[in-house]
Amino acid sequence: VDRLQDLRLAADNEALRRAQEMVKEGMSKLTGGMQIPGLGGLGKFF
Repeated sequence: VDRLQDLRLAADNEALRRAQEMVKEGMSKLTGGMQIPGLGGLGKFF
């Protein structure tokens, strides 16, 4: 059971990392690569 929980946690972390990367890439395309300050909590994705 512990091994299964570890695998699930690793998969969840990888999914989160990939989602954040997709957001970062999408925002970069929308902003032309500019870093826009003051986006509140969204800033952690850039």
